[in-house]
Amino acid sequence: MDKGFRYELKYFITDHKRTILTQRLNSLLELDRNVDKDGSYLVKSIYFDDIFNSKFYDKIQGVDRRDKFRIRTYGEDSPIKLEKKIREGDRIKKRVLNLSKEDYDRIIRNRFDFHLIEGDHLWYEFYFEYRHKFLRPVVLVLYKRIPYIYKDVRITIDTDIMASPECDLFKDNPYCYSITNMSVLEIKFDNYLPSFIKDVINVSGLQQLSISKYAIARKLINEYKWEDEIL
Repeated sequence: MDKGFRYELKYFITDHKRTILTQRLNSLLELDRNVDKDGSYLVKSIYFDDIFNSKFYDKIQGVDRRDKFRIRTYGEDSPIKLEKKIREGDRIKKRVLNLSKEDYDRIIRNRFDFHLIEGDHLWYEFYFEYRHKFLRPVVLVLYKRIPYIYKDVRITIDTDIMASPECDLFKDNPYCYSITNMSVLEIKFDNYLPSFIKDVINVSGLQQLSISKYAIARKLINEYKWEDEIL
């Protein structure tokens, strides 16, 4: 599945602002139908990087056009998805391929070849980087997501953001670190953000930031001591 570019805006929010914001959004928007009883679902992502940590450093150095691969699930009954996220400034594009559990196990354990999945360009791109750039799983990031929808607009609030060096979506109770005491608000839309949603953000006094949960997690998990002043 190949979707076009969309705008993506990100903000850090405190617990207090998250409470106010969710109250406002609950009165204006509908929750995604895939949420659990508590109005959220658990997102788990395994991120991949090469031997030079190119994906990490592209983010740190502010490369305008960059991409990253991840394997992700959205909730307990979610399909397993191989995703390539491409960013150009504030615009993002996501390409997705559903994986079987067997395919996932082979990829994570490096027991696969070019013919594991036939006829999919995303798979070929992933395989090329895996074999020729030594792409490997480097960190697991997980968090609770509160998702709202309005036409082509998707608003999510990510809370309890954790990271683990144990790169397995299905391992029970992996050892995790909290990577921030803030929540992350993300707003995605095609071309136009309705004024009433802009008003909610403006009233909350939020500042748009360039936020990468992946980069923050790598900074925490790995010993990149000299990057403290960069991230």
